[in-house]
Amino acid sequence: MKSKFNIIFNSALLIIYTIVSILLFAACNKREEANPTPPAPAAVKIAEGYAKGADVKIEVWANEELFTGYNQLLFALYDSNSGKRITESHIRLNPVMHMKTKSHSCPKEDPDKTAVNELFTGFIFFTMPSNDKENWTLETQVHNLANHKFGTAVFDIKVAETVVPRKRVIRKDGAVYWLGYYFPEKMKAGVNTFEIVAFTKSKDNLSFIPAEKLTMKFSPEMPAMEHGSPGNENPSHSKGGRYRGKVNFTMTGDWRLNLDVFDGENTSLGKHFFDVTVK
Repeated sequence: MKSKFNIIFNSALLIIYTIVSILLFAACNKREEANPTPPAPAAVKIAEGYAKGADVKIEVWANEELFTGYNQLLFALYDSNSGKRITESHIRLNPVMHMKTKSHSCPKEDPDKTAVNELFTGFIFFTMPSNDKENWTLETQVHNLANHKFGTAVFDIKVAETVVPRKRVIRKDGAVYWLGYYFPEKMKAGVNTFEIVAFTKSKDNLSFIPAEKLTMKFSPEMPAMEHGSPGNENPSHSKGGRYRGKVNFTMTGDWRLNLDVFDGENTSLGKHFFDVTVK
């Protein structure tokens, strides 16, 4: 009798254990579905760390490794206690090149205070590459609007010189201009919106400011095929030293963006170009 009871009791325990295991497995799956791992904001994680005073974890992302020229950077901010994404914050960027005898900054644009798709977007125009004895740091100051705390994180970053130049330096009558380019979307055959970005030094020579009074005449060409394209628009100033235009790539391959640059309407700053590859 006892043996029969034990068999029934053990069978009941096994059934209960099986049901509980199934329920726990289902609950875990639901939690995983409710909190999926977020996709990477971009192709390359540049750095990560904590702005401790603000209780914020910072991830810095970019679409490619950092280079001399105009770089877009994406900042993902997390509450360092809860792990939740932060979508409103003041972020101030301070890139610094540390050289043997001096240090200097470079042109930059701080992100807006409100994130788009949980990401804060900023831009930095690196004027020179890193090397074994000279390096860049990126000081990122954060004002966490959720708790009104301030904090700073400092990242060591590497900046490479590109094989095909992505910046131009123009010197004219004591003034210096830095030009770069930016495509908001991946380049493709057809009409593309693009931006030429331009910066200069302030009158006291201590900071970089947008060059907002330039005029540009633009013509693309495909050197290997010896032809240009119709339907292009000269870059015109939109804001903050950004000059927005349109280029019509009629086919894939190597293209040259030719620019005739003027300070105002009449003072020529010379002819310049950027080479790009459309895939």
